[in-house]
Amino acid sequence: MLTENEGALTSATRVRGRTVAGFGVALALAVSAYLLINASEATNIAFGSVWFLAILPAYLCALICYVGDPDRTRSRSFYWRVPPGLCGIVVLGSVVVLREGVICLIMLSPIWLVSGWIGAFVVRANRKPRVLIFAEN
Repeated sequence: MLTENEGALTSATRVRGRTVAGFGVALALAVSAYLLINASEATNIAFGSVWFLAILPAYLCALICYVGDPDRTRSRSFYWRVPPGLCGIVVLGSVVVLREGVICLIMLSPIWLVSGWIGAFVVRANRKPRVLIFAEN
């Protein structure tokens, strides 16, 4: 049984851990964006392509699942629905900007879906369900 002080300590530790994890994800995205910009020279276009095709959707879906299910209480269907939702938002959002380029994104969607599912289920596999312990008064 946890006392009130121990419960507050665990809550503070959990908040600190989530904050550090959030900064870790942000740092990973920042580093990957830096690598993409750095590698976008004509001599190393392959790295930028792989990053955009596979790593970016995995990162984004993992981040969405991490924030959307902090306690790992959602069902598997939530993790199955995140990548198609992300692809749909990207395609609909790009209609305004790209116009003719939308067909390229539609052709890219299967790769984004597979990569997104990998990112989503890696997060699900590494998250442990949170167990709440209540102190008796």
